[in-house]
Amino acid sequence: PKARALDSARLACAELGIEPEVSDELAGGDFDSERLAAGRGETLLVGHEPDLSTAIQAATGGRVKLKKGGLAALDGGKLVVLLRPVELREIASESGAS
Repeated sequence: PKARALDSARLACAELGIEPEVSDELAGGDFDSERLAAGRGETLLVGHEPDLSTAIQAATGGRVKLKKGGLAALDGGKLVVLLRPVELREIASESGAS
């Protein structure tokens, strides 16, 4: 529900051809990512720090520091990808995205 996170979610969702779903649980503070994603299949959560790093730790047991504009991918309780903004920019430039 925060403006910058919602703007980021809209950008990502536009590329995926879907509409973002706003959840007040992502407004700040701890949240249960498994409960938020339950019944939704593959889920993209967009929020702020340190909330997302805390949620990753709760889900995986691993301590990470997600950078502003970064991306983490989880598969069940396993962290499978952790990308910094610089790496995302490199991927985007290689794919021709802007």
